[in-house]
Amino acid sequence: MKNRMMATLFLLPLCLSSCGENQPPLIEYPFHDGGGYPYRAFYSDAFFSGDSTMVDARLASLTSSASLISRRFVSKEEPRETKYASDFMEACGMEDVYFSPSYYQEPTETSIAYGIASKKISDKTLVWTFVVGEGYGLEWLSNFDIGAEGDCHGFAACAAEVVSGLKNYIVTKPIEGNVSLLLTGYSRGAAVANLAGASLDDLMNEGEATIGKATISFKNTYVYGCETPATTSRLDYAAPKYRNIHNFLNQNDLVPMVPPRIWGLNVIGQRHYYPDRLTDIRYPVQREALLATLESIFGEKENYPDDDWKTVADPKAERYPSMHRTLVQLFNGTGGALVGTRAEFAADYQEAFGRLIHFMMEDSRSGALIDAITGRLFAIILKQGELMQALDLIKEGKYTDGKEKLLEVCRGIFEKTPNIITILEYAVGIVEPLFPLIKRANDLGIEFNVMAYTGAFSAVIDFHYRFVTAAWAATCDGQHGGPGNPSWITDGTYYRLSVSPVQDFTLTLDDGTSVLTVVEGKIDSSIVSASIADGTLTAFLPKNGKYGYSSSASSDVDLFDVDWFGNETAVRSDMPVSGTI
Repeated sequence: MKNRMMATLFLLPLCLSSCGENQPPLIEYPFHDGGGYPYRAFYSDAFFSGDSTMVDARLASLTSSASLISRRFVSKEEPRETKYASDFMEACGMEDVYFSPSYYQEPTETSIAYGIASKKISDKTLVWTFVVGEGYGLEWLSNFDIGAEGDCHGFAACAAEVVSGLKNYIVTKPIEGNVSLLLTGYSRGAAVANLAGASLDDLMNEGEATIGKATISFKNTYVYGCETPATTSRLDYAAPKYRNIHNFLNQNDLVPMVPPRIWGLNVIGQRHYYPDRLTDIRYPVQREALLATLESIFGEKENYPDDDWKTVADPKAERYPSMHRTLVQLFNGTGGALVGTRAEFAADYQEAFGRLIHFMMEDSRSGALIDAITGRLFAIILKQGELMQALDLIKEGKYTDGKEKLLEVCRGIFEKTPNIITILEYAVGIVEPLFPLIKRANDLGIEFNVMAYTGAFSAVIDFHYRFVTAAWAATCDGQHGGPGNPSWITDGTYYRLSVSPVQDFTLTLDDGTSVLTVVEGKIDSSIVSASIADGTLTAFLPKNGKYGYSSSASSDVDLFDVDWFGNETAVRSDMPVSGTI
């Protein structure tokens, strides 16, 4: 599992078709990723001539390119070079490329690797800061260092370092006159770029500011992040002064949902979502375009796991009709109840979570442990009763006794492999601070279907891989898709339609296309997520469709607006039995 996850992190395709006839020429940069797959990145000075508050999918594509090419140090055995980023910047016409010291050092709990380059564009100088979002190592701990209030502490400390480095770059080069700024990042890098961009916006406050002899302006500052986690609890996260910060998000990706929104955390700036079956009536066509992009790179059909949510969905009512809706319920419901407040998490759990994820994702010992457990499954089954005794002790709050019982059983199972016992002792030591969560779950009567959630989270990981982000950026980019191709981006919201009791019901698009048909209380056909439970029809409708509907005379028809967080607001109640939406 780990090997697959780590390998896939380097399968990051970006494939963009040529631009339309009326578009300015692009600089094309062909390259190969770590797996040897061929990609093309595109750059143009024209990307920086527009209004920074208007979304531009071309810059999302460029951000994806930078996240792939800007590799950094991994280990002494695999000291990746900066040549990839240097060559890419040179191809884009950028000069004076600077790499932060962390580019060449093993990641620490507080490190951040970033690069800066610049070039003259007409009467301005473009300064591009690209923040690295891979090869975390111990930086996993920084990801979970959210603190009790304000901006997430780990991200904020790194953002301050990036802003300081950017200011120093501008002053020491020196760069004078008007400056255009571009900040890009993916995942953790996107979170750091998000807060760094907000810091600069605070400095400019929708106007201008000076750094040395350079003038930076709000209208010429572009901040783009892909799959950005939440960064702040500030209430003005969507204020006009942050509208030049753009976050491109996959609706089903786990990362943009954490830390949980129940703690009042948000991403700064605007949100733009890739197509999803809940938010875009054209999704089947867009999904095929995505798969075609992936196939053109890998040479074979790839699976996009947008149906794996069924492993944890209610099979009768389909209350959670997407992975996104499932995760919203999980994090804001179960997660909030278990962990408690943000302050509780910061005080009691954040370091343990960070070290656990680091162990699972980065530590080679975790792979050896998984292999050993897999190889001793029969012995583990025979000891299941004793393992449950250890779990019962933990549920009762007897954490020390539970830990000792657990280790006692494990030492018996792996007595012939002392190296595995050593790894187990280390792993249990990491997990021990999380024992109170097991007790709390028991006290609250929360039960977990471990196999179901394991399957679900395996699918969620696929949604976060950069090759999916890059492919979506390519298909969303109207510039590269040719004339007349709309930018496939949504705002992440949709409608929920309720019809009760339902006997016969039809829903069509304004062009006559059948969307949903219910005959005698059963769904006959549907191209949207819909289900019937206890005589009530529930259907989730993308907002970019114009619908005509007809229902049985005795039915109540109600429409609700659903935001990205899963919150619902009644829009229309007691609608007529036929009409339009």
